[in-house]
Amino acid sequence: MSEYQYYGFQAIDRPLSEEDMRWLRGLSTRAQITTTNFVNVYHWGNFRGDPIELVERCFDAFVYVTNWGYRRFMVRLSRSTLTN
Repeated sequence: MSEYQYYGFQAIDRPLSEEDMRWLRGLSTRAQITTTNFVNVYHWGNFRGDPIELVERCFDAFVYVTNWGYRRFMVRLSRSTLTN
């Protein structure tokens, strides 16, 4: 059975800039990139980017799923959301 890793990032508050999209393309030439999301599926190897950095810089949500059962979910919240 081959390896399967799904990386999905979603921008909700603002679309990605051209500069952001160029930076993301530098991380993966096979990813599907739009102004609101970045999706990449790996069957071998690993993603070169740091999911935390991508969420801090560009995205509001992240999901990671593998065929060996690992799951990871991240949501970016503003400080005011947490303090109110």
